[in-house]
Amino acid sequence: MNNRTCSRQSLPQLLALVQHAAPLLERLVLSFEPSEENMLPDVMIADSSKLEVFILEGCHMSWELACFRNLKIFSLCRIPAGLGPSMIQLLGILSKMPLLEMVKITDISDSTSEEGVSSLQSVVPISFVHLKHINLSCDLRSSSLFFDNVILSRDTSQIELEYTVSPPLVRLDDSSIAFMKRIARKVQNNIPDSFTQLILMGKIHCSMFSSDGSETATTVDIDLSKQRDFNTVLGNAFWQSLHLDQLQFLRVDYYWLDANAWMLLGDLPLLTKLQVRSNERPLLEVLYSGMVAQPVTPGRSPTFRMLKRLTTFGWPLHKRGSVPGETIAMQMVTCFRSRKAAGLHLEELTLVMEGFGMKEPREVDQETLAELRKWITKVDADSVQQILGYRYS
Repeated sequence: MNNRTCSRQSLPQLLALVQHAAPLLERLVLSFEPSEENMLPDVMIADSSKLEVFILEGCHMSWELACFRNLKIFSLCRIPAGLGPSMIQLLGILSKMPLLEMVKITDISDSTSEEGVSSLQSVVPISFVHLKHINLSCDLRSSSLFFDNVILSRDTSQIELEYTVSPPLVRLDDSSIAFMKRIARKVQNNIPDSFTQLILMGKIHCSMFSSDGSETATTVDIDLSKQRDFNTVLGNAFWQSLHLDQLQFLRVDYYWLDANAWMLLGDLPLLTKLQVRSNERPLLEVLYSGMVAQPVTPGRSPTFRMLKRLTTFGWPLHKRGSVPGETIAMQMVTCFRSRKAAGLHLEELTLVMEGFGMKEPREVDQETLAELRKWITKVDADSVQQILGYRYS
């Protein structure tokens, strides 16, 4: 037998039938509802020299016996509470997988003492020559330990991180922010090139193109959607720790940034394309900064100097803006008129006024469009179906 897949049934009954070694087994996929009774027999992995795919969900095993030298795909999900490996144990298991191409780890919490953590400093980092895809759904401390002790190759094309806590945080402590910054630096140091795309949502998505620009070489996803109260704080800690000087595309969707954060992004030298939901007041404030002498920011240089294409989602153009007596639409006209006069000409503006749960989407009035078209080469008002898409083009 070279392939054994079990659906979610009673594991003890099924495992009674497989109490023998399977030296020719190449693929093992076990998926069950988590239970302490669900334990993989030692005999099944005693001789696993042929095994290339190992996916374990809802059951546990004798972790010290794990030695899969030919494994290419390794996945642990929903291991029964208290029976999974610690992150340090997991790193030891992964160090014996020189051919590993994909690893997925869900709900592994680190229970290592401070002494155990400090002992890792003398451990040689694990070099993954073939690893292409990493998917971690762990607490921040465990994720930080992982990246502290691995060296990725240029072939790593996708990194997905989902921040989990148990029990849910009541407040966000400084250590969580410090771990997020540390993870960002480690991820950055493991990647040979610079990020060219950044998407800030419940999930943060970063990617970069290959050197010739023909295809995306590496992507990083940070899913913070389960921590809504803290996702902006943690997300900011992550992206502000990255090297973004080569960033060309930014999308901000269901993610709030204040004026200070927009000011940091506005200083990126190569950013040409921006897609943004809401955030209209702080973004317009930053886009307009540096156009005229302002007492709050005297001598401030213009921001978003390379911006050519802007797409807005759900901006309430008819509502009052941050400038007394002006609507959002009036502020946009003033902003882009001043930017064009300063030599910062926007080539394309797309206003998406419907979809995404808007109860009463409003059409953009023709007078506003006519005014904007005086200062912007191309102005469109599109439906959400026409504009959706994450990839830079």
